[in-house]
Amino acid sequence: MIHSVTPKADLRVERIRGDEPSSAIGQKPKVRKEDTEARSTFQVFAERSRIEQAAAKVSEVLSQANPQLRIRVDDETEQVVVKVVEQESGEVIRQIPPEELLDLEKYLSSLKGLLLQEQG
Repeated sequence: MIHSVTPKADLRVERIRGDEPSSAIGQKPKVRKEDTEARSTFQVFAERSRIEQAAAKVSEVLSQANPQLRIRVDDETEQVVVKVVEQESGEVIRQIPPEELLDLEKYLSSLKGLLLQEQG
């Protein structure tokens, strides 16, 4: 006897066009041009200022608890950087992410314009 099978959870089903390879199933969805244009400069600035405010608050709390920890937002990569600093000399003992990684990201982002071309 055959019983009907009911799904246990709501599943989202998307059709894949025939011209797309089957490996596209695990990939991230493509961003529509309208979506990227919808983000105004103000929205990006607002997000950046919120990140900087949060980093400043965390840094203030940490400086009271442990003056060896410092938090900042890198201007070029817009990543949060955590530094462990020796209190007496001010020397950086440890940085997360490392300065080399930030430099690599800056270099790769400068090459991005050469590798990727926007199609209109």
